[in-house]
Parts: sequence; C-alpha cells; structure tokens
Amino acid sequence: MSDNIKILLIGHSGSGKSACRRYLGLPETAEMDSALGTEKAPSYKEAIDWVSLNVNPICVMSVHKETLIELSAQRVKNQEAFKNIIIIYLHKDKTKLTEHLQLSPDEGERMRDSENIWSALNNYEELDQIFSELSDTRIEVADISISEVAKQIISRLDGREK
Repeated sequence: MSDNIKILLIGHSGSGKSACRRYLGLPETAEMDSALGTEKAPSYKEAIDWVSLNVNPICVMSVHKETLIELSAQRVKNQEAFKNIIIIYLHKDKTKLTEHLQLSPDEGERMRDSENIWSALNNYEELDQIFSELSDTRIEVADISISEVAKQIISRLDGREK
C-alpha cells in the first residue's frame, strides 16, 4: 500500500481509540483533540487536512458530532479527498461501553466526568449510525485486547485486509 495511506480511528468515547494510539506508541499529536484543540468542533476541511498532513499513519478522530456528519456528507460528494484514508470504526456495544465508562480509568486514560458519560450513552444510537455510515470497516472491540485491536488496525494499514 502507498506510504501516504492513513488510518482514521472513529468510535464512541471509551471505545479504545486513545488506548490503541498509546499501545502503538504514537504521540498525542495523532489525536485530534491534542492537535486541533477542544474549544470547537473542527470543520470538515480542518479535519481532512489534519489527517492528510499528519506525520502519523494512524490518527484518532474526536467525537464531534457536527464534524462527523459533515465528513459523512462530504465523503459521498468528494471521494477524492478520502482516497488515501481508511476509516475504521472501533465498535463497542452499548452494554459493554456502559460497563467500561463506569470503571476507573486505566493508566494514561483520562477521567470521564458524569456529563461526558451521560452524553456518550445518550447519543449512542445516533453516533453509531454516523460511525457506521462513515467507516470503511469496523472492528468489534468489546471482547478483544488492545493488542489484538492494534494488530487488526496495522493489518489494514499494511494492506493485508480490507
């Protein structure tokens, strides 16, 4: 596969996107919130530029509903902008996600406040639909280790699996 192929990880808060980034040894600049800030949702153009120009081969998309909706719409209209981006949905069912979000964070994870947890669970179905429409593929992460998730992500980057 081409060197300029990028993987963009999407999924609910608590699905393992950041854990994968840390496991793979990627810097915080591979996370949208770290690179673009959390003050406002980035535009479609800012998000695509950030992924395309990122030095990291794997990037983690923040859960900004407005940006995700715009990306999904633009993906249909402007396929050229997405030609080198493989979007992977790290999917965790709502029951497992609820259990995970109520646990104390592992080392390196951020503490989620009750508003963040409520928002993640209250918007689960709507975001699940957006993630499903936007993604090229999905990895069921609820019952596998981060190392296995990372292995599946790398296999897609290397072109061994679509």
